[in-house]
Amino acid sequence: MKPRFTILYSFAKNEHVRVKTRIKEFEEIESVVSVWTTADWLEREVYDMFGVRYANHPNLKRILLPEDWVGYPLRKDYNIRLQDVEWVRKHLGIDSGQKYYVGEARHEDTDYITPSG
Repeated sequence: MKPRFTILYSFAKNEHVRVKTRIKEFEEIESVVSVWTTADWLEREVYDMFGVRYANHPNLKRILLPEDWVGYPLRKDYNIRLQDVEWVRKHLGIDSGQKYYVGEARHEDTDYITPSG
């Protein structure tokens, strides 16, 4: 399997150091929290949004989204339209205005303007 993710760390201390590595989709990368404690929340955010897992991370769990969220919303293959709109409304307080899931008939209680001709 080809590497899918590139992990890039950039730290400033009168010098610029960048460490970049490529990993496969389900491959873990070693956490750097033991070296840089400030990487804790960054690694959790990358896990939460992209699904990248960090081996030996002291507390690898979602940091922005609820634990029962399904999927990783910043991945290109994530389809936000498949997210349960009622769950989003209830847990996040966001009303998208969408009434149905993708694939359901949306025309039943909607007035459409059709072209005349």
